[in-house]
Order: sequence, then C-alpha cells, then structure tokens
Amino acid sequence: MSLIKCKECKNVVSNTAKVCPKCGAKVARTPIGCGSAIGIIFLLLIIMASLESVFQSESPTTVNQSHLECDSVAAIRIQSMLREMATWKEKNDVITFKWGPDWDETAPHDRIELVKTFSNSDACLTGRAREINFYRIGRLVAEASPTSGIRLVD
Repeated sequence: MSLIKCKECKNVVSNTAKVCPKCGAKVARTPIGCGSAIGIIFLLLIIMASLESVFQSESPTTVNQSHLECDSVAAIRIQSMLREMATWKEKNDVITFKWGPDWDETAPHDRIELVKTFSNSDACLTGRAREINFYRIGRLVAEASPTSGIRLVD
C-alpha cells in the first residue's frame, strides 16, 4: 500500500481506496504520467482513424446516418482506454461524460479529437449518434450532437 494525492482535491489517499474520502472523486488505479497520457492520446487517434466517422455530413446540421458500418472491436478498445481518463453514464439517451485530470494537460486540437473519438465509438456501438455532454470538474467543456455536431465550450 502506498499513499498518493487525489487528482481532484490533492488530499493524501491510499492507492487501494476506490474514492477520495474528502471529495468523493474516483482514485486512479495507477498513476498516469504525461508521457503515458500522450501515448494513450496518440493510440486513440490511430484507432479513431480506422473508424468510419458518423459525424461526417454535407451540412453542419445533419448527420450521415446512412452509413453506420464501423469496427466495433476498435470502438470497444477505444472506450476501454478512455475509462482510464474519464467516466460516463447514460440517462434518457443522453450521455454525461466526465473527464479526469488528463483533460487539463491536453492541447485543444487533441481535445476535439478525443471528443470525436468517443462520440464515434459510441455511435458505432449503439448504431446511432446521440447527445453527449462532456464535463471537467462540473463545467461543460464540450458537446457532441447529431444535429449540431461537435464543439468545444470555452
């Protein structure tokens, strides 16, 4: 057993704890360094390139749902890797996605790619594009919508 800092509130926590006793944040199973985060992002971008983009469309307000063929094995791998960086839940067919601290160290052009990657993998696995709201520490940071596309929120 060793002690680590909670990535949310910086409280000292046992690495065997599931959540921080102070703020309730999920405790990382293994610390991920900047190099590992960059490696995961790079791998996600490579896998994303193999998926068919559900959000490609001829106009910004429509989604191409005529061609939802995709690599579901790659989509499952993407979501498995993203579970190291975030958590998400579904309610009323809308996904609430909560980024961990890796979001803070990610460049804006990589952030949009991560949002696209998750959105495309979700569409691949469900057969349709859905509303997805991306949060970081309670603040909306990105949105993916079948009607308005994908955008980062300032």
